[in-house]
Amino acid sequence: MKVGFPPGGTADVLARALAPKLAREDAAVIAENKPGAGGRLAVTQMLGSPADAKTLLMTADPILAIYPHVFRKLAYHTDTDIIPVAPVASEPIALVVGPMVPASVTTLAQFVDWCRKRPKDASYAAAAVQDTYAAVTAAARSPELTGTLDKLALDAYSMDQAAFTAPVKADLERWGAIVKATGYPAED
Repeated sequence: MKVGFPPGGTADVLARALAPKLAREDAAVIAENKPGAGGRLAVTQMLGSPADAKTLLMTADPILAIYPHVFRKLAYHTDTDIIPVAPVASEPIALVVGPMVPASVTTLAQFVDWCRKRPKDASYAAAAVQDTYAAVTAAARSPELTGTLDKLALDAYSMDQAAFTAPVKADLERWGAIVKATGYPAED
């Protein structure tokens, strides 16, 4: 299982908790950290693996939903190269700003407007399907993984593979519109 982030982060902890639950007598599942390029390296390596459903990817939504809109040269297409298998957990994500942004900026639209007016001051930092789905879903309900999720203050998240494909596609489209509306230029 490829993990596009360094050891110790949420994706790594979840992958390491999930891996033994997905192992079979004839096949171990190993969480392998492949940090780099904000998670894109692991996606590329997963896609370069044999198409035998033996290589999984533990990743966060932005790598699949936002990156296609902010990078001109991306080695994958979420809608054609990636098969969403099963969600594992949901984690709250927040947009926060530093003291340089005035207190009067209280919405995303105001923040985007503030950034547009100050381009030099504004910057950001980023950080075999059905069988696999069944295994991930069962593992996610195990007491060990539930305990890990509790320690990370994450909620278990479960839906069938067909249902999971819809929000991935919706996020891809939604974030495309948001990125376009901000005027953010795609990077190489």
